[in-house]
Amino acid sequence: MRPKLLITLFLAILALPALFVYVADPYQYFHKSFFAPDKFLKGSQRFQMPGILRHYVDKDSGVDTIIAGASLAQNYDLDLTAKAVGGNKAFSLSFPGGAPGEQALIIEKALKPGHIKHVFWTIDPGWRRSIDEANNSRTFPHFLYNSNWIDDLNYAYGADDMNLGLSYIMANSKHSPKWQSYEKYGAARVRMSPYVMYGSWAPLDEKRMLRVNDQIYREGKIKLINKRLKAQQSDLTNGKLTFPTYADLDKDSFKTETEILTDLFERYPDVEFTIVAPPIFSLFYYSRSSGIRDLTVHRARALVEISADYPNAQVYGFNDPDIINDIRYYKDEGHYDRGISRYILRQIAEGERKLTLDNVDEYTDNLIKTIHQFDVENPFAKPDFVKSISFEGERVQSK
Repeated sequence: MRPKLLITLFLAILALPALFVYVADPYQYFHKSFFAPDKFLKGSQRFQMPGILRHYVDKDSGVDTIIAGASLAQNYDLDLTAKAVGGNKAFSLSFPGGAPGEQALIIEKALKPGHIKHVFWTIDPGWRRSIDEANNSRTFPHFLYNSNWIDDLNYAYGADDMNLGLSYIMANSKHSPKWQSYEKYGAARVRMSPYVMYGSWAPLDEKRMLRVNDQIYREGKIKLINKRLKAQQSDLTNGKLTFPTYADLDKDSFKTETEILTDLFERYPDVEFTIVAPPIFSLFYYSRSSGIRDLTVHRARALVEISADYPNAQVYGFNDPDIINDIRYYKDEGHYDRGISRYILRQIAEGERKLTLDNVDEYTDNLIKTIHQFDVENPFAKPDFVKSISFEGERVQSK
């Protein structure tokens, strides 16, 4: 056999894995999926974001609003979000466990082309991490976020990606209209989520959501929380938590927030940033160490101070007693259901809940009072009154 033919055959064989990954493209990195262009893999947001930004949030998509944050930002309705901030079309770039630096990187990639005008950003307790820290069991895939094409070979020749590509094709074949397991092909389970549910942790159906709320605290979870509560008993005074003042905190307590937010506010003055301090369940403060709960209580004040000099940034806070002291809205100590996400959006759309230097200290004082009102002796007890926030996010009854 001639040398040229051997070389050609060798190169063809070498190119086959990359060609397969390119065609299957489970992360939709090279192109929109040929098999399910309206669906995304669940639980793989870090790996899918580059393709999503390139093919779904590009200049031709009509998207001018992005939803940013970690898991607490996963329940926001796209249409309500766009309406709340005055945008036209929203897309969620939130993903579970997103560390501050990871969120900032993705937001910056979205803003760079210039067509995004609104960022709806939920800042949660996870912002205690440093800028360089990734909250992921695997290394954050930086090679997918740069412009070096050589780094793309990490994806094209990844054994897991070829395996996933096979699953992706089979899950979307005519013989298998729904996702399922393909162990006989040596392929992993593929779960996909349609566009409107991308990034969401719970289904849209209200009855299914109620079942989630009714079953959230299983035996193992309750055991874990009780263990945490017991560990924090020494921090209680007369059954209540004590909090330092904002001035008593270390001057670098909110260094991560300051560096990330001011950098983006300054570099993108034509983009409107809507920052949300979300309603964290009061149980969270009793079951976490003093360092975490102190930062969480005073984070709204820090966000207001950071944003004060930037006309393109607004901060909104939510500490409603009938929400954060009602276990029925939460699936754990932090994650609230879709009804509360909708309530947040409706309140902002109505011009309510904006925090300023004039009212943020009162907001913090009221938050601490509400936390003190929580019945820590019966942390898993459900109130006997009707829930005051409907699944549609509307206030239906005052406590």
